[in-house]
Amino acid sequence: MPAEPPEISNLQLEDEPTRVIYCNGHAVLLTPVSKDGDIVIEVRDPSTLQFSFFQVDSQCLSRVSPYFETLFHPTKFHEGATLSEARLHLHESHKNSERAAVESLPRVTLEELGHLTSTRPSDRVVADFLRLLHGYDLPDLPKEISALKYAATLLILADRFQTISTVAPHVQHGKLAQALDRKLKASKTLQFNEERERQKLLIGLMIGHFPLVQRSSKALIINGSTMWDPEEEEEQDGEEDVDMWWDLPNGLETELRYRRECILRTLNSIQTYFLKQFTSKQRQCRLGYDSSAQCDSFQLGEMVRFFVRIGTLRLQGNIYDHGEGADAHPGNLDRLLESLRQCPSYQIDRNHSHCGLRTLILPILSYLELWISLEAQICARCWKDDRANYSWLSAPPSRTYKFQVSAPRGSRKNKSATSRTPCGTDHGVAKHIFTAETHEWKPDA
Repeated sequence: MPAEPPEISNLQLEDEPTRVIYCNGHAVLLTPVSKDGDIVIEVRDPSTLQFSFFQVDSQCLSRVSPYFETLFHPTKFHEGATLSEARLHLHESHKNSERAAVESLPRVTLEELGHLTSTRPSDRVVADFLRLLHGYDLPDLPKEISALKYAATLLILADRFQTISTVAPHVQHGKLAQALDRKLKASKTLQFNEERERQKLLIGLMIGHFPLVQRSSKALIINGSTMWDPEEEEEQDGEEDVDMWWDLPNGLETELRYRRECILRTLNSIQTYFLKQFTSKQRQCRLGYDSSAQCDSFQLGEMVRFFVRIGTLRLQGNIYDHGEGADAHPGNLDRLLESLRQCPSYQIDRNHSHCGLRTLILPILSYLELWISLEAQICARCWKDDRANYSWLSAPPSRTYKFQVSAPRGSRKNKSATSRTPCGTDHGVAKHIFTAETHEWKPDA
């Protein structure tokens, strides 16, 4: 979090109990966000027919939200014109609208609260959001409420009503920030939880917390997502949208999925490349012994058996195609790399001690492991300021990547003035490796 927090209002609003008012003859609960508010906002969920009421000050909302400023304008929208007429009528009836009964106040209905569709925001979150717009601080968060989901929901509401600049400082500093820090520290020791990582990533994006974006985007790329499962996509077709953290905005969802696919495709190309080499007519064993042909056959058999055993290769006849393609590897990328590292060092005899897949594959895996650790994440600064050049999706893939044992493994800092990036890091090497259409992995290729 930034060292110097921006100024935040210290106004404390005592928890106002909800009040019972009557609407169209029915008793309903109202939360008085502002006891002297001049309008009542009705939050309505058309899918469940649930509704809640909040007494607010329209001038406070208009000052901090372009959305409400436009909505309440007397000539731009029907709601504004109706509100203006109601105020005039109220003034004539009561001489002072602030003294009018709550039931008499003009009412504005809100049905769309932003990209929040799987669960309706609780009245507490909506009330706390409206309190922030009135200049009040957030109350203490009960232990039973998830700080991550609470903060993510607040920011989604802020995004919907164009008040990020008002809400974000309260997520970055103060009581909620302290609760988030405790949650983030505790989550480092927990197993991967996709929803938690997605909420952290969304929060990081919205408040500009770049390290949080990098860590959570890396967790999603490394572990994958249930949302990227083809079967899950089929189930989602025709259904309502999901919460924003399940469909990350501004193309980020697609970028994360594409980066994982590129890394998997690159790892898959290793076994494809060497299987083709060992089944070709070209001799792979370079020792020149009479047993070199048998060495190639032996290594091919060991290679196939190893890949099948760890589940990265499936043998299927080509005489009849059932049309059932294999899905992408669903597991953790680090564990996949570790499985590939277990390649045995069998030789046909002691004269062929340096033959075989293990000698060939370990330098490649070490090299890719380095770049995955560095680039299997989103650089938030480059994503924000130079997305067109930074995104792996934005440029056509390179044709062929040729691996060399002496390939550079050093600093990624830019040295060329023509290739500067917002963060000062050269992301181009990893982009070239993982988006290449073909790979040549033989060190002397």
